[in-house]
Amino acid sequence: MTKLDGHSHTRKLLSFAAAVALFAGTAVDRAKAANNLNNHGGPTMQNQITAFLIYWLPSGVALDTSVTNGVGNFETLTQRFYNDISGSSYFNIVTQYPGGCGSNECVVQNGPGAVRLGGFWVDSQAYPNSKGTAANPLQDSDIQNEVTRALGQNHWGTNASTEFFVITGVFKNTGAGVVECSGSNCTVPGGFCAYHGNFNGGAVLYGYMSDASFNTAGCAEGLSTAVNGQIASDREVAMMSHEFFETVTDAQGNAWWDSSTGNEIGDNCNQIPSNVAMNGNNYSVQQQWSNASSSCVSSFGPSVQFTIGTGGDDLRGDSSAAAALQGPGGGSFETVTLKAQNQSSWGNNTGNIVVSGFNQASSTALGQVAVTLTSHNSFPETDDNWNIQNFTVKILNPSGGVLCQQSLNGNPLARLTGSAGTATFGTPACQPPLPPAATFNQITFNIGTGGDDLRGDSSATASVNISGGTQTFTLKAQSDGGWENNSDHVKTFTIAGPAQPLTAFGTITITLTSHNGFAETNDNWNVQTVNVTVNGPSGSGCVLNQGGNPLGRLTGSGPSMTLNPRAGC
Repeated sequence: MTKLDGHSHTRKLLSFAAAVALFAGTAVDRAKAANNLNNHGGPTMQNQITAFLIYWLPSGVALDTSVTNGVGNFETLTQRFYNDISGSSYFNIVTQYPGGCGSNECVVQNGPGAVRLGGFWVDSQAYPNSKGTAANPLQDSDIQNEVTRALGQNHWGTNASTEFFVITGVFKNTGAGVVECSGSNCTVPGGFCAYHGNFNGGAVLYGYMSDASFNTAGCAEGLSTAVNGQIASDREVAMMSHEFFETVTDAQGNAWWDSSTGNEIGDNCNQIPSNVAMNGNNYSVQQQWSNASSSCVSSFGPSVQFTIGTGGDDLRGDSSAAAALQGPGGGSFETVTLKAQNQSSWGNNTGNIVVSGFNQASSTALGQVAVTLTSHNSFPETDDNWNIQNFTVKILNPSGGVLCQQSLNGNPLARLTGSAGTATFGTPACQPPLPPAATFNQITFNIGTGGDDLRGDSSATASVNISGGTQTFTLKAQSDGGWENNSDHVKTFTIAGPAQPLTAFGTITITLTSHNGFAETNDNWNVQTVNVTVNGPSGSGCVLNQGGNPLGRLTGSGPSMTLNPRAGC
């Protein structure tokens, strides 16, 4: 459980019944009952994230009384954790949670150097006024003062992506863990294990860590065996992973937490351990909550990341939007919620980031993305309209590496309305590589109409140069219905003659023909986007993928536009 007061986030313990359930192997059921985290709009940590460790160990206080020197590998293991976590599928979990960066959103990028250990310090200064016992405990103000002392002694700097952990130990003469209080809550009796918070108006991010193995409140972290040979060290790393992940995703207490319970990313999975390998070293860590799977996990990825810029017409607060991921052949294999109905609006001229798991067998088999707007109108609202200004989709591996990326821009790139609620964006950069001898016998045109429609009694054709000859395809017959403003139309045709390699497809000329009735003048048609792909037994290939505002305007005096192959592919 987490107290969200904007200053300190105090980590509560599992109840005794829950702890018993954990050891009985039923903790997963408890985790399933948790809720997804809500985005409250605040900042999250961004690259590069830095951690500093402060071991506050006066004379007579050790980190682990079970080893001869009172330290063992406690210090080296807690330090190595921050040197090894970058680029791990474990740290990749936090990439699901973007934070506010002005009017846009930003998200931490996993990969080499995403996190670093900035430094450590062993401070032997006595606890003030002989504090640290149950009768005379340390206070949160003492922990903040210790961070301030460390900053001055070591000339360390602060920023929005730096956290300072203060770790206390165990009294050698009594075997009792150091006692600390945050407000009315104390480590013992029956209190907490650790917490994270901030002070100086949010300028300093810090965490307090009790000595997990010697905190009699029950901070064993679900561990009874030591993967690194010293149980106190392994438990401390697991406990620290809880607080560190919570700071990354909720640095100021106003970013990611469950609105109904106050739980942060670690609270939903409190003391559910997992063994992970990072940079070739083994660690016992706590599992973290994944909104993508609504469960506790120890890894995340591959993933799909959308960055969507809204233009001059917002995505209304009570509207929702979804992205259907489609394979090269066009069939949808997964749908990602971009914005739920109960989430805040996406305002004019803002950027939003959405990350979800990518569950396709081939991590580069993304052919196109269909984005759909759904209006949920209350009286007396009419359907929502949404301008998409730019659209970027990335497929990332579990280590944060970009497998493929497709970026599209326009002014707007697409306008979604009640009558034309879906826009389809080609992703040729994310399609699997073609076999050298691949040939194609079908051609597909995806044409986006802009702010001037293709009239009902007009017709349109596409003439394609194929192997030195020209084949003409009817995109819209005179008898077909009109293509409305801000709409998309997809047409697929069989190519005459033998199947052709991708290099055989040349220039494409789109032509408007007006068939004027009485009193009608020639039609005008704004072509906003043109995506042309070819298909065959070996898969699909991109012929061209272009957009503009408009890309071309066809009129009676200028009824044709010619596009070059491979543009935008």
